[in-house]
Amino acid sequence: MPYSTKQRPFHLTSPLSEDVLLLHRFEGDEALSQPFEFRLTIVSEDDAIDAKKLVGKRLTLWANRGDEDDDGGACWSGIVASFGRSGSQWFAGAGDKQEMTTYEAVLVPWFWQLKLVEDCRIFQNQSIPDIVDTILGELQLGKHETDLSGTYAPLDYCVQYDESSFDFIGRLLEDAGIHYFFKHDPHEPADVLVISDHQEKDYKGQVTNLRFAANWTEQYEAVVFALTRRQRMRTGRVMMRDFDFTKPTQNLEAGVDTMLTVGAQKSFQSFRYPGGYLDHSGGDDRTKLAMEIEEAGHELLDGASTHLDIRPGVAFQLDDAPNEVLEPAWRTLRAHHRGENNLDDDSGDSYYRNDFSVMPLALPYRPPRDTPRPRMRGPQTAIVTGPAGEEIYTDQYGRVKVHFFWDHLGKSDDKSSCWIRVSQAWAGRGWGAFFLPRIGMEVIVDFLEGDPDHPLITGCVYNGDNTVPYALPGEMTKSTLKSWSSKGGDGFNEIRFEDKKGSEQLFTHAERNRDARVKNDSMEWIGKDRHLIVKGDQLEKVTGDKHLTITGDQNEKVDGTVSLNAGTNLQQKVGSNAALDAGTEIHLKAGVNLVIEAGATLTLKVGSNFININPSGISMQGTMVMINSGGSAGTGSGSSPTAPKDPLEADQAKPGEAMPPPAPGDAPPPPASPQAGVLKDAAKSGTPFCEKCEAARKAQASGQT
Repeated sequence: MPYSTKQRPFHLTSPLSEDVLLLHRFEGDEALSQPFEFRLTIVSEDDAIDAKKLVGKRLTLWANRGDEDDDGGACWSGIVASFGRSGSQWFAGAGDKQEMTTYEAVLVPWFWQLKLVEDCRIFQNQSIPDIVDTILGELQLGKHETDLSGTYAPLDYCVQYDESSFDFIGRLLEDAGIHYFFKHDPHEPADVLVISDHQEKDYKGQVTNLRFAANWTEQYEAVVFALTRRQRMRTGRVMMRDFDFTKPTQNLEAGVDTMLTVGAQKSFQSFRYPGGYLDHSGGDDRTKLAMEIEEAGHELLDGASTHLDIRPGVAFQLDDAPNEVLEPAWRTLRAHHRGENNLDDDSGDSYYRNDFSVMPLALPYRPPRDTPRPRMRGPQTAIVTGPAGEEIYTDQYGRVKVHFFWDHLGKSDDKSSCWIRVSQAWAGRGWGAFFLPRIGMEVIVDFLEGDPDHPLITGCVYNGDNTVPYALPGEMTKSTLKSWSSKGGDGFNEIRFEDKKGSEQLFTHAERNRDARVKNDSMEWIGKDRHLIVKGDQLEKVTGDKHLTITGDQNEKVDGTVSLNAGTNLQQKVGSNAALDAGTEIHLKAGVNLVIEAGATLTLKVGSNFININPSGISMQGTMVMINSGGSAGTGSGSSPTAPKDPLEADQAKPGEAMPPPAPGDAPPPPASPQAGVLKDAAKSGTPFCEKCEAARKAQASGQT
C-alpha cells in the first residue's frame, strides 16, 4: 500500500511529486546571526532518486497536525545543500510491512550559498548595510529585508580579501552590532533573510505570549515545560585606544563600565587596540558596542518546549512562569528542533520538541564577533594609479593610490584604492627624506596589524616594464638616484655612484638648475685636475677677501674686454719680465703722481725717435727736437672698466620644525643639507687650464699659423 503525506504532522514539498519524499525524522538548529541547518531523514518507495533533482533546489519542511484542510502551521523553507541514499528500513503501515529506501538531506537557507562564493574586492564610501545590499543584489539568490533603526556611517575603505561572501557579510554585520535571522511565511514558502538591529523598543506589539506548564501532559499542546536561568561572569570595563596619523598627539582612548550588577568583575578590564575609530565620538560608540556584546551573554534562560514558534528573532512573554524567571519579555537567541513523523504503526505517535536559549529583551543584543577577520599573510605588490593623463597623484600627506593585482573589478584609476601612506627613510616635522611613488610604479604594500583595510607602502620594485636605470649585470657597480622630469618631460636629475675599482666616480646631473647653499665654510680638495666649462656667464661675488695661490703658470684668454676695478690699491709684482702689448693704445694716468722707475735703463721710443735714461746720462735722438716751441701733449682714451654683474643667489630651502618627542629626551637633529658634498662653483677663483687654447696662443706668439 503506497505511503502518503496526508494526515502526517510533518511533510515536505519539493520539486518531486507529492508523495515521493516522506519525512521520517528531523533535527534542526537555528540561531541569531547563523544560518539554520536541518538534517532530514527521508524515506521513499523510489530507490533511485537522482540527487541532481534536489541538490540546490528549494525544499520546505511543514509542521502541522495532519488535517487535510489545514495548510497553515509552521514551515522551514530552504535549499537542499546535500542529498544522498543511506540505506533502507522496514515500516509497518496499515497492517503491512514495507521496505522503504532511506535518504539523508541537509536543508539550509539560500544565504548559506554565499559560503561557496569567494572574492577579493574593494568597497569605498559605502555603509555596512549598503555593502551587504550590493553583494546580495548582485547575486540575486533570495529575498532579504533590511530593518534597521540605527545610523551607519559610510566606510572610507573596506576590503573583502580571500574570504567567502558569507564570512565577509557576517563579520561586517557583527562589527556593526547588526544581527540577522530568517523568516518563513507559510503563505509564501521561502526563507527571507532579515537584517536587523532591533532592540526592546522595536518589538512593540510583536511580543508573543507562551504558556509555561511544568506538569505538561498533553502531547499536542504547545507549551514551555522546562526552564533554567543562569548568569555568567563578565568583564567590568572595556577600554580601547586608536591612532589618527593626521592628529598624532590626540589621545584617542575611550572606555565604558558595565551596567551589570551581578557577575561583573569591576576590577577586570578588557583593553583592545586598535579600536577601529578616529575620533572621540567613534571611540565612545565602539566601546559601548563592545560592552553590549559582553553583556548580551550575561544572562540566559534555557528551556524546552513543544511550541513551533520559538525561533530566532521572536520575542515572547511567559505566562504562569516561576518567579525566578519572571521577566517582561525574552528574546530568542537559538533553538534546536527535533521531530519524528508517524510513518510506522509500531513506533507510536509522532512528536516534536525544541530546546532554546533566550535573553532578557530589555538588554541590548549584539551578536558576538565570532567570524574571523582575514589577515594578510605578508606584503604584496601593487601598481600606483591616478587620474588619466597624470604622472604623479598625491594628497597633502604624500599618500598615493594603487591597484592591487587581485582587484579584478578595479579600473586602475584615481578610485582604485584609498589614499595609502608611504614609508620614508626619515620623517620629521618639515624635514626628512621624501620620495613619492609615481603612477605606473610597482610598490610593496604591507598591512598594519595584517588588516587588509589598512595598507601601508613600504618600498618600490622594478619589473619587466619599469627596468633598472643601468643594464645589469654589466653595470652592477653603479648605484644611483635618478629621477624623471614631469609632466611629459624626457629629462632627469641624478646622483650616481660608480664603485668599480679604478673607475670610482660620483656623478651628478641637473636637468636645469643646481643650487647649493652653505651657511658656513665650503671646502673642496681635488687630487689632480679640475675642469670647468660654463656655456654662458660666470658670476662670482666675494664679500670678504679672495686669495689665489698658483704654484705653476696661470694662462688666461679673454676674447672680449678685461675690466679690473680696484677700490683702493692695485699691487702687482713680477719676479722676472712683465710684458704689456696693446694693439692701439696704452694709457697711464695718475691723479697725483706717476713714477716710472728702472734700475738700469728707461727708454721712451716712437718710431726712430727715443729718449734713453741710464746711469751715465740722458740720450735724446729725434728727427727734430723741439723745446718750448709749440705743439701739445697727447691724451689717452682714459680708463672705463665695466662693472661686474652681481651673481644670483642660490635657491633656498626652509628648515623643518623640531618634533616633540613622544617621551622625555631630545629630538633627533635635522639632517645635513643633501648638497653639502657636491662641487661648489662659487668658491672657485681661477679659470680652468685649457690645453688647446694654450697651444693656439703659443703658436700665435711664435708667428705660426
